[in-house]
Amino acid sequence: SVEVRGVGMGGASAWGAVQLGPILDNDGAIASFVLAIEDINERRRSEKERRLAEESYQKVFHRSPYPMLIFDPETRLVHNVNAAAQAKYGYPREEFIGLDILDLRPADDAPKLVEHLAEGLPDFDETFARHRLADGRLIDVEVVGQAVEVGGRQRRRVSIQDITEQRRATDALARAEAAHRALIGALPAVRGSGAAE
Repeated sequence: SVEVRGVGMGGASAWGAVQLGPILDNDGAIASFVLAIEDINERRRSEKERRLAEESYQKVFHRSPYPMLIFDPETRLVHNVNAAAQAKYGYPREEFIGLDILDLRPADDAPKLVEHLAEGLPDFDETFARHRLADGRLIDVEVVGQAVEVGGRQRRRVSIQDITEQRRATDALARAEAAHRALIGALPAVRGSGAAE
């Protein structure tokens, strides 16, 4: 079949899938042809909407100020990555694509991630983890994951936020509060009648 655009009833543009087939006589010679036209307007409209949605998604993905990547949960390989992730992690795109996501985690965190992936991922989840940058430094991150379909395959899109400074500030505040409580507890009780002696 061949897809063609023509003018439909009412003068509007219309799409059709045209098929031309021979009709044979009793001797097997072509006696005539049959022409069939299938209305494919709805299919074309939905393909266009899907294409526009994909283009819009790609723009959002690649322009996001947050590091984002898409990986295959079965193979654990990175399928796509945005510029913010490249800048944060220090990997050029060519190295990031195809990288095993275990390479982004410290070795002692790998078994927990493998177990998490083996359990099957929900459509949406939020976790906290440690990630390793290309230079070996560790950062604390909040990871928001979502199931997506790319090229007919299930993938996982994750948005990553570096919370290392927040964690350090929270830890420093907890230490300061503990030191303050210890200092207050160590002060002798103030006694007296309140009058000077």
